[in-house]
Amino acid sequence: MTPAQNPIIDRVDKKLALSFGALTLVLMLLVTGVSSYLFTRLQSREEDRLAGALARIVGESVSKVSFSGTYHARLFVEEIKAKTPEIDAVSVESLDGRIIAHSDPGYNGRPLIAEDLAMLRKSLAGKTIVVSERTTPRGSTEKIVVLPYGGGIDADIVGVIRLVVNVDKTRQDQQSGIIGMLLIATLLSCAAVIVILLLSRHFGSAVKELAVQLQAILDNSPALIYVKDRSGRYQFVNRAWYELFRTSNENVKGKTDLDLFPETIARQFMANDRLVMASDTALTLEEQTLVEDELRFYHSNKVAVRDADGATYGLCGISTDITGHKQVEEALRESEQKVRRKLDAILSPEADVAALELSDIIDTEKIQRLMDDFYRLTHIGIGIIDLKGKVLVGTGWQDICTTFHRANPESCRLCIESDLELSRNVPAGTFKLYRCKNNMWDMATPIMLGNRQVGNIFLGQFLFDDEHPDYEVFRQQAQRYGFNEQEYLAAFDRVPRWSRETVDAAMSFYAVFAVLIGNLSYSTIKLASALEERKRAEAALQHLNRELRAISDCNQVLVRADNEQTLLDEICRIVCDEAGYRMAWVGYPEDDENRSVRAVAWAGVEGGDLAAADVSWADTERGRGAVGVAVRCGSSECIQDIATDPRMAPWRESALQRGYRAAIALPLKDENAAVFGVLVIYSSELNAFTPDETRLMEELAGDLAFGIQALRNRILRKESERSIALLSFALNSVQEAAFLIDEQARFRYVNEESCRALGYERNELLTLGVADVDPGFPPERWPEHWAGLKESRSLTFEGCHKAKNGTVFPVEISANYLEYDGRGYNLALVRDITGRKAAEESLRETAIRLNEAQRIAHMGSWELDLRTNHLVWSDEIYRIYEIEPGAFDATYEAFLRAAHPDDREAVNAAYLNSLKTRTSYSIDHRLLLPDGRIKYVHEQCETFYEIDEPLRSVGTVQDITDQKLVEERLRNISEELEQRVRERTAELESKNSELERINRLFVGRELRMVELKERLKEVERQLEECKRL
Repeated sequence: MTPAQNPIIDRVDKKLALSFGALTLVLMLLVTGVSSYLFTRLQSREEDRLAGALARIVGESVSKVSFSGTYHARLFVEEIKAKTPEIDAVSVESLDGRIIAHSDPGYNGRPLIAEDLAMLRKSLAGKTIVVSERTTPRGSTEKIVVLPYGGGIDADIVGVIRLVVNVDKTRQDQQSGIIGMLLIATLLSCAAVIVILLLSRHFGSAVKELAVQLQAILDNSPALIYVKDRSGRYQFVNRAWYELFRTSNENVKGKTDLDLFPETIARQFMANDRLVMASDTALTLEEQTLVEDELRFYHSNKVAVRDADGATYGLCGISTDITGHKQVEEALRESEQKVRRKLDAILSPEADVAALELSDIIDTEKIQRLMDDFYRLTHIGIGIIDLKGKVLVGTGWQDICTTFHRANPESCRLCIESDLELSRNVPAGTFKLYRCKNNMWDMATPIMLGNRQVGNIFLGQFLFDDEHPDYEVFRQQAQRYGFNEQEYLAAFDRVPRWSRETVDAAMSFYAVFAVLIGNLSYSTIKLASALEERKRAEAALQHLNRELRAISDCNQVLVRADNEQTLLDEICRIVCDEAGYRMAWVGYPEDDENRSVRAVAWAGVEGGDLAAADVSWADTERGRGAVGVAVRCGSSECIQDIATDPRMAPWRESALQRGYRAAIALPLKDENAAVFGVLVIYSSELNAFTPDETRLMEELAGDLAFGIQALRNRILRKESERSIALLSFALNSVQEAAFLIDEQARFRYVNEESCRALGYERNELLTLGVADVDPGFPPERWPEHWAGLKESRSLTFEGCHKAKNGTVFPVEISANYLEYDGRGYNLALVRDITGRKAAEESLRETAIRLNEAQRIAHMGSWELDLRTNHLVWSDEIYRIYEIEPGAFDATYEAFLRAAHPDDREAVNAAYLNSLKTRTSYSIDHRLLLPDGRIKYVHEQCETFYEIDEPLRSVGTVQDITDQKLVEERLRNISEELEQRVRERTAELESKNSELERINRLFVGRELRMVELKERLKEVERQLEECKRL
C-alpha cells in the first residue's frame, strides 16, 4: 500500500499533519505503556512457569521411576543439574529430614533446617507439590519446589525432591527489558516531537516522508493496527491485519465488523468500540475472533481519536495475538493437574501390566521435549522405539535418515530391519553397537518393564571420528534408491562424527535413563481406567472434529461447485471419508404413483444398490421409515439402533449385512421451507448420533440445501444471460430491422439493422416511437392496430418507413404480439422491400413482354405440378385453345379432354412414356374446338425429378394450324405435279417410240436424237422446278 492510498494522507494539510504527529506520539507512548504492563504482568508468571517447568521435568521422570539406593539418587541429581542449568540446587531427601543426595556433595547426609523441614512435612502430608519463595542472607531471591516420590513398585512415599531456582536473574532481565523499552519509547517520543517541529517548518515533502515511514512502521508491525470512524466503518488496516484475514485494505475500507465477522463476535467488537469512544482514556481489552475456523485471542489497546475541539470522530486500535500465551497457560494447568492426579494414585493396587506397551507407560510428548532440551545442550540425539519398530520419541535424527532412508520404501524397510536386529538380545542396563543396513552406526539399550522388554533407546546415524567414510558406497546407494546424489552426499556430510569415548558416555547415560523409564510409577497403572475414559472422550471429540472438518470441506465444495451432480457426489464422499460414516446418499422425492425417493448421489459401503431399496415417502410401510417421514414431515429423523427399531423393518436385513447400525435422515428444504430432497447417513456404531452430532448434521443439510438452490439459481441465471446474449446477437446479426414496441407505440429495443436502415443512433431511436418512423401510422391509428394485433397475435403487412434524412422507403412488417411480466409488447421484424418492389415491377413488365411475344409467335407455356395435379397455362395457351381461364379445371385430365378424340390416346401415351423413360417428348396433335373447327398444335415437354420421383412437367404449345394448311397445299401441288410428270413421261415415251420408228425410217437419226435429248433435258428442268414449288 502506498502512502497515497492511506486515507490519513488523502486530505493532508498543516493542521492534519500536526495532529498526525501527535497521534504518532500517543501511539508510541501507548506501545510503551502496554509493553511495560505486559512485562510486569508476566514477571511473576514467568518465574512460576520456570519453577513449574523444572518441577514437571523432574516430576515427569520421578512419577514414572523410583530410586533403588543412594547411588541412583545421586546419579539422578547429577543428571538433572547437568541438563538443567536454570536449577541452582537439587536434592533428594528422606522422610526423616536428611539429605540423601545433593547437587553440592558437601550437603550429602546433612539434616534439613527448620524451614526446609516444614516444607518437606507439608508436601508429605498433602502428597503434592509445595512451592515457596525466600530471600537468602546475600539478598537474592530463591524459588523452592518440593515434590514427593515413591521408592519402588508397591511401596509408599519414601522421600521428596527439592529444587532451588534463583529468580533474580530472570527479574533483572525483565527489568532490563522494561528499562530498554522505556528508553526506546522515550527516544521515539523525542523523535516524534522533532518530527512535529519539522512538519511545522517543512510541511510539504516532510509530511510525505513521515507518511512513508509511518506506513512502513504500521505495515511491518506484527500487531493488528486499524482505524475506524465514529460509525464503526474501517478507514485503515495495516498489512498484518489484511494478510491475517486474507483480504486487502481496499476491500476492508468502508465496511463494519458485521460485514467482516460472525455476528456474535462483531457485536462484541462494536460494544467494546462504544466503550472506548465514550471513555476519556485508552482501554485495554481481551478480544477473540475466528481466523480460518480457529479461535484466536487478542490483547487489544484502543483509544478514541478526537479533533482539535475534543469531538470524537473515530478510534485507533492495536491488537496483539496472545493465543500462544493462552495455550501455554492451559497446557500448564493441564500438566499440573495430571501430575497431581498421578501422585494421588501412587498408593493404588497393582493392575495387569502384561498387556501394556511402551507407549502406554511413558508420556512421549513430555519426554520428547525433555530430549529436545537435552539435544540442544549436548547435540546427541535419541530415539525411543517400541518392539514393533514404532518411533515414539526422536530428536537429533539426521537428514540422511528422515529425508532419504525413511522416505524410500526399500531403504526404509532396511531401517526397520536394522532397528529390530539391533534391539534383539540386549541385557538390561547394557547397550549394543550395530552397523545398520544403510551403512551407518546405531546403538541400542533395552527398556524393561519388570522382566519384560517393552522397547529400546536408540542412538543412531553417526560415524566414529577415527574411521574413513566410503563415499563410493553412498554414491551407489543414491543410485540404487533414486536419490539426488549431490543432496544425498551433502546430508551424509552432516552426519555427526563422534569419538568412541563420547559414544560410550552417551550410551551409559541412556542405559541408566532406560532403567529409570522401566521403573514405572504406580500412577501410570492407576490412571489406566481414567485414561480409557479420557480416550473415549477424546474419540468423541475427534469424531466431532472430523464432522466439523467435514462441514468445513463441504462448505468449500459448496462455494466452488458448478455442477449439481458433482456437488452431491462430493458431499457424500466427504461425509464418508472425512466424517467417518459408513454410507451417505442424497435422494429426491418423485411425484409418481408410488411416491418413490430417487437416489441421485451416494458414497460409502454398497451405496450403489439403492434402487432395490424401494424407499417411498407415502404414508405406507415403506414410507414410514426415517427417509419417508423426513420428506413427508420436513423434520430430521434419527434411528439409533437399526436392529431393533420397527421403522427399519423393511430394510433391516440388508442394512445389517452392510454394517449399518444407526441412521439419520435430514430433509433438504428450499427458501420456502418446502422439502425437495433428503440427505441420509448411515453409521457403523450404535447410538451414533448424539444431540451435538445431530445439530452438526442438520447444519450440514441446511448448507447443502442452500448450496443446491444457489447452484440451480446460478445455472438458471447463466442460462438466461446466455439466452439474452444469444438473442441480442441473433437480432443484431439478422438483415431485418427489429423493434420491440410497447402498448404506447414507443420503442423499447432496436437492433443494429434498424439503426442502420433509419440512420439513427441507438439512443436516439429509443427516444422515438412508431409514428416518428412510419408516416402511415399516426398516433390516432395505433390503438386500433394494437387491438387487432392483440387479437390475431401476429400480422404481416406492407408500409413505409421514413429515415432520419427524410428518405421514405417501402417495408414489409411482421408484427408479433407477446406478453412479459403482465405487459404486452409487439416484436416487429421489418424488411426493406425496395429491391423487391423494383423486381416485382420488372417482373410485371417482363411478363407483359413475354405474353406479347407468345401472342405474336402463337406459342404458350404450361407447368404441371405432379404432386397436386395442378396445371398452369399462360395466357396464349388459353387463346390457342379458345377457352376462358375461369372455365378450365386446370388439371391434366382437363388438358386431355381439350385434345381431339382421335389424338388423346397418342398424346397420353407420349407423355406417360416420357415419364417412364425420363426423356423429353415432342408431338403434334389436333384440337377439337367447341364450334367443330380443328386446330393443329405442336407440344414439347420436359419433366423434372427429385431422386426417382417426378415433381413437375414444363412444356410449350405452339399453334401450327397455318403451317399445317400450307403443308397440305404443298402436298396437293406436289401430287398434281407428280401427276403431270407421269403424264408427260408417258407422252415422251410414246413420242420416243415414234422417233425410233422414224429414225429407222429416215436418215439422219443421230441429229434427231440430239434434238430429242435436248427436249428431254428441258422437260426434266421443268419437272425440277415443279418439285421445288
